[in-house]
Amino acid sequence: MNILAITPFTGSEKLVAMTEDCIGDLLECDVPVGTHIRVLAVNNAAARPIDVDKLNALADSPAWDPVQQLNDDKNYGFGVGVNPGLDLAMISEHWDFDHALIFNNDLQFPQKDWLIHLLEAVDPPFVLSPRTDVTATPEARQPHQAELPAQRVAQVSAFCWLVPRRVISAIDCRWSFPLFCPQFTNYGSDDATAAILRKLYGGTPFKVVHKSWVRHLKAQTANELHVKAGTEEL
Repeated sequence: MNILAITPFTGSEKLVAMTEDCIGDLLECDVPVGTHIRVLAVNNAAARPIDVDKLNALADSPAWDPVQQLNDDKNYGFGVGVNPGLDLAMISEHWDFDHALIFNNDLQFPQKDWLIHLLEAVDPPFVLSPRTDVTATPEARQPHQAELPAQRVAQVSAFCWLVPRRVISAIDCRWSFPLFCPQFTNYGSDDATAAILRKLYGGTPFKVVHKSWVRHLKAQTANELHVKAGTEEL
């Protein structure tokens, strides 16, 4: 299985360092045999680029392809920041992938086998999500993992989505964007995508994988850039 992992980032030195910590922590997680992951960090006009050489020195497993960076000219926000990476991968002959792992840059991964449990639950066309400690989704908001079967739900906040490529292709074919509606740069983008997925695949197109858990520092970028839910944009 080939996975394209995308995280967008922007802002100050502090937020860039947070992104490096997040990716570095991800690179130390367990990966199933036969799985290859390419990490793409989308730089939305951050104070400086991430140090890809430092991060690639941490990737001591053949499962991890070298971390790469895609530079945008301004901050397009989370949803629109993810889309160019997906577009690039969809048209590239050298970026084959089966699933996209879309993750916030304010995550930590204390459960090193979280990704193994997530991938064990792959069930296209469902979008999978781990549990986390801070999120707006009640079914996913838990302090730790649990030995429970995956749960189908109507929506999960996009702190960490594992999205089948066939889902991305279906959205792109019908709405001309790969995953997130460009009208929503931050809050609201995952709500709009969830509505699209319910239209395509029925009332519960997501699965919360209770055996998988990540820590969410929550809204670090939004707080520093003063972007709040409930603003005119939403």
